[in-house]
Amino acid sequence: MAFAVDNHESGSEDAVVVAEVDTSAASISFNKLRTAVKKTVYDHLGLMLADVHLAPARWIVKTTSGKVSRHLNAEKYRSSKLIHA
Repeated sequence: MAFAVDNHESGSEDAVVVAEVDTSAASISFNKLRTAVKKTVYDHLGLMLADVHLAPARWIVKTTSGKVSRHLNAEKYRSSKLIHA
């Protein structure tokens, strides 16, 4: 899923992608996966992503109807970045 987050340094918004991945898969290089997602988005949309957040299964919040909640996921993303900062 994708959403924008405020960038207080630049006064604009940054594009972020959150993707759920199988974190137990030892053969996956998470850095290579992040790079591949950034390159694919740039190649197809011309959009530079500020971050690709790889999260464990069931990290993404959905509404009761099964739709992705961009607002709640953006809040969760910001909170997780503050904890790891």
